[in-house]
Amino acid sequence: MAPKAMDIILVPNKGRLHQETLGLLRETDLGIKRPLSRSYACKVPSLPQMIAALQPVRMIPKLVGMGYAALGIASLDSVLDYEVQREEKSELVILAALGYGHCRLTIAVPVTLGQVSSRDELFAEAAQSLRRYGSRYVGTTEHLPLAKAFTQSAINGKSLGSIKLLESTGATEGQAHPAIGFADFVIDLVQTGETLSDNELRDLSDGVLIHSQSILIGNRRAIAEGCGPVDEAAERILERVPNLPWEDIVLPRFLERYRYLLYP
Repeated sequence: MAPKAMDIILVPNKGRLHQETLGLLRETDLGIKRPLSRSYACKVPSLPQMIAALQPVRMIPKLVGMGYAALGIASLDSVLDYEVQREEKSELVILAALGYGHCRLTIAVPVTLGQVSSRDELFAEAAQSLRRYGSRYVGTTEHLPLAKAFTQSAINGKSLGSIKLLESTGATEGQAHPAIGFADFVIDLVQTGETLSDNELRDLSDGVLIHSQSILIGNRRAIAEGCGPVDEAAERILERVPNLPWEDIVLPRFLERYRYLLYP
């Protein structure tokens, strides 16, 4: 018999966010035990009734929002990516900023595009390209829902037809490398900027769309109903991050309508 959703906490399954989350769980006495090296269902020895399920970070908001899990540790960008696709509000709620996994979702262009340093200049160049050559500027991104929400808001429909957004499944920066030129710009998550630099790209001066970080999320209904293991797990994590202000979670103007995600 499958465990109840309220008995499950979702944890990123790989990468830096996975490692840092495991550290947080150890610090809060929620350390997990993986029975087999390739098993995605882990035990939480200090809370025997709870299961920690390892999942891709971009699946975690969907699973929590749909009620398959009560708690999850995800990133702000993954939560917003999920929510902007929905026609109705989900049951997902952001419980806390966790203070690690900081990165930014930003617009970057090839260094060879020297005349472009801002969003307006990028959109103007795209519109000019369409008028002169009949070709649209192509942007690639692994965050297509957020990228579409931004461009529709920023361009206000005036030059929207001059931009074509394509979904990338990886190596996004390389697609706009001047020597490759699959794309005219990228919208990508950046931590240090080293990968941008290595691929001869640079941020626009006003290119940052979102400042993201790791967050604790929950299913609103499951939290309202209450459950011993879930309440205990959430309390332990929240005690670890009591001094992080809500101001750490900043929603840009084009995403203000999603402020309902912030607890309560």
